[in-house]
Amino acid sequence: MKPVLEILIPTFNRSESAQEAIDVILECDDERLVVRCNSNGYDSTLEKYRDIGARVHYDYFDSNKGAHENISKVLTESNASFCMLSSDEDRINSSKYKNILNY
Repeated sequence: MKPVLEILIPTFNRSESAQEAIDVILECDDERLVVRCNSNGYDSTLEKYRDIGARVHYDYFDSNKGAHENISKVLTESNASFCMLSSDEDRINSSKYKNILNY
């Protein structure tokens, strides 16, 4: 099934913040909502998201390619009907996802 909404999170050297952002998205237990995170460098803390399941897509660049390349990667790899670019500092009220997905 093609996701309805994919939240895109480019990150760099902010593993704790990125982890919190991903976890908030996963609180919404709906297969139509997925998250894609790319780090501008290897981050061992975020590696746990690589094999967590179909709702999370995690990858990284071997070296810092800058914000522009990081954002471009998550945008071009998304295959959802809609996507939303989010900072690793952003937190979304997970109780409202159902309304967005059902709209």
